[in-house]
Amino acid sequence: MPARPAADRLMPLQLRVPESLLTQLKAEAAQRDVTLSDLVRSHIALEAVKPLGNPKPRRRQPVRLGTVSRADPALLRALASIGSNVNQLARRAYTEDAMTSVSLLVELRAIADSLREIGGSNAH
Repeated sequence: MPARPAADRLMPLQLRVPESLLTQLKAEAAQRDVTLSDLVRSHIALEAVKPLGNPKPRRRQPVRLGTVSRADPALLRALASIGSNVNQLARRAYTEDAMTSVSLLVELRAIADSLREIGGSNAH
């Protein structure tokens, strides 16, 4: 295996393989006196793990949005920006202490109410 840059740190990867393959890999790692992780990193044969022609079906189908013909591009960019900011606030709400989380969730609720109000007043 080629040396990796120091900044390219190793990350955990959880995967499922047939029990027979796991047993085989553990035996080979023991025979070579290396860790199972080092052995797997040195040669991953994807075909042995799962045929690439049989992907696992998605649990949820992606939502397909219709085309918008009369929307102002500047408005769409502004809405995308607002959506991005709201997502950042929501993510932060789940990583902070309880008081901060509650105040962020209150703000998110106020934003949602305001957007619902704006949407309702511009509906034709």
